[in-house]
Amino acid sequence: MRELPAPGEQWVWVAVESQDRPEGAPRRSARLIVVEGKANQTEIALSKARTNIGRTVDVYRSEGMIRRNDLAFTEDTEINRTVSREHAHIVYDKAAGEYRLFNDRWYQRDPGGAPACGIWIVRDGLSQEVHRTARGTKLEPGDEIHFGKAVARFLK
Repeated sequence: MRELPAPGEQWVWVAVESQDRPEGAPRRSARLIVVEGKANQTEIALSKARTNIGRTVDVYRSEGMIRRNDLAFTEDTEINRTVSREHAHIVYDKAAGEYRLFNDRWYQRDPGGAPACGIWIVRDGLSQEVHRTARGTKLEPGDEIHFGKAVARFLK
């Protein structure tokens, strides 16, 4: 069994990025721009195979760190408090050439029945809830992604 470093010991972090695009091929240029909420970055390029989104940068459970969020709404504000620690992630599907948004939360409904800290997309003036599925939801340029009350715009 692998042991975690003891308190005060150094961690080694390894960032991995897919490099399997043909030489000379243009790099994907999709990105998220934060329009509501205070995140650790106002804009993030979606250049990794998976981009995690949540309220903290590092997410810990009893077994140790389980995830690092690339886009984290870390400031303690009313808007940011509606983002869960493990809210969502975006994956680039090479075969389809598209970005897909995945809901990483388990819904907890408030007494009125509305989802607490939900996730949905606003596209062409219409709102679409993003459910927990194995397939995710395809993102289109200009989509507004709502992580609770925090909002980011998807651009490609």
